[in-house]
Amino acid sequence: MKIAMFSAVPPVPAHEGNRSRILALSRAVREQGHDLSFVWLRAGDDSSGDRAAIIAEFGEDRLHEVWPEGGMAGLLFFLRWLPRRLARKLCRVLGMPKGTYARLDERARYGWRRPIQAVMETVQPDVVLIEYVHYSFVALEPRLDRASYIIDTHDSYSEQETALRSGKARAREWMFLRPGDEVAGFRRADVILAIQQQEADLFRRQLGSHPRNPQVAVVSHFVDLSAPPVMEHEARRALFLGSRNASNVRSCRMLIDQVLPLVLRTMPDFRLVLAGQVCEAVEDHPAVLKLGRVGEVREAFVMAPLLINAMVMGTGINIKLLDAMAAGVPVVSTETGARGVPERFRSGIKVCPDGDPEGLAHMLLGLISDSPQRRRLGHSCRADAERWNEEQHAQLRAVLAALPAGGDR
Repeated sequence: MKIAMFSAVPPVPAHEGNRSRILALSRAVREQGHDLSFVWLRAGDDSSGDRAAIIAEFGEDRLHEVWPEGGMAGLLFFLRWLPRRLARKLCRVLGMPKGTYARLDERARYGWRRPIQAVMETVQPDVVLIEYVHYSFVALEPRLDRASYIIDTHDSYSEQETALRSGKARAREWMFLRPGDEVAGFRRADVILAIQQQEADLFRRQLGSHPRNPQVAVVSHFVDLSAPPVMEHEARRALFLGSRNASNVRSCRMLIDQVLPLVLRTMPDFRLVLAGQVCEAVEDHPAVLKLGRVGEVREAFVMAPLLINAMVMGTGINIKLLDAMAAGVPVVSTETGARGVPERFRSGIKVCPDGDPEGLAHMLLGLISDSPQRRRLGHSCRADAERWNEEQHAQLRAVLAALPAGGDR
């Protein structure tokens, strides 16, 4: 099948979880023999993607860049959303929950319609794969009767709202959709991909009984198994890996403030290694080694072949945990950090209940002091990652096989 993947998030460089997801899903689609074109929705001065690397990944003839037309269309877009954005900014300053809600099509641009239509006419896709419900407007501009539409959700925005209302997140840390807007976006598609089972169940409850409901399927993240497992080096180190988003920053600070002192009390020469942009958002500490952004996560695992996945909040699935499994690296995690990973894939993961820094410190110390156990858990992680990929490929294959062939809709 011909598949057009629409994304405003560039998949290369894949230094954040959402980019890794997009890149891995695109590769899985191509591994299954489909002809995939990557459509990069661009706006403003977007320099966050490596264009040359994206061309190297997909091929120059498979990359389509969609820039919004300027002139009056751009001005109308700006004027339409300006009052709402100013009002929301005021609400955010005041700490009001209303300031966290985006509108469903707020990221749509008037000037994208004709460029999107031109791409559709060029590619003639059988399947249009849209990254994030925020960009579901692609299914309307213009909708091809011959094509099936899939939305890859990444996260549940209702779950983010639940976190806000339960006090796990502050109003200024999130931007999410109201559940009604999320459902409206879902109903533009034929299939919704949830990244984990709990979110698939939530989406089905949200959608309820409606004649225009899409199919909801689980296709989780695909892990990279091309490299051999990491060999153990520094035994008295553990890694926290993450971007600079609110979930990672709050979790990392909890780890440094509440867990690290307990570990150092027993093991003074222990060092916590940080990798990713989270390094820029937390204060320096004598027992913390900051690697900054790394080209490949494997580089970080070589420096500290034990992942401490002390997440205190978040939605979707924790991609760094899956990366550790693929690298054959054992994991100590909170329950929130292990969300979306079923028990049958946790044989190399030690899970501590949320809100228990003493328990995390105890698990971490026990694993650091026991080399044979680390090796056993690492082997189990790698085996689980191999089975995990097989299951995700089977589920993706089933989703695509169930779609009608081009022209048969």
